[in-house]
Amino acid sequence: MGWIIRKLYITVDRKDKAARLRSMDRMVQSLRDGVSVFLCPEGTRNKTNRPLLDFHDGAFRVAIEAQVPLAVMTIIHSDTLLSPLHPIALMPGRIECIWEHPIETSGMTVQDVPRLRETVKILMLKHLEEVARLRQK
Repeated sequence: MGWIIRKLYITVDRKDKAARLRSMDRMVQSLRDGVSVFLCPEGTRNKTNRPLLDFHDGAFRVAIEAQVPLAVMTIIHSDTLLSPLHPIALMPGRIECIWEHPIETSGMTVQDVPRLRETVKILMLKHLEEVARLRQK
């Protein structure tokens, strides 16, 4: 199992800038090699009552540098079924994933990161807010 994880998992040492850059280079190379990379733009589990944490630039920089489309997936119901606030209280239920149409990054540069980041956040918030409204009914 360790061999598989070493081959598939790219660790990111958030405290070391050089290590972060090496990780991003590995991700870009994976994308150029045709291997998809799954990144969470928040960088960690959300342990707040906010629907989303602030996004970091890494996922958007990697997609732009590799010039590959960005596939946006919003995970629904994980806040109640897999809550990091109550890790022992796993509950039966269904996690849903909502995929957006891929966002093309060809021709974008690092100056486009803020716009791309905001576009993705708006898409994800739309789904999370709709779920919140339905729960209140």
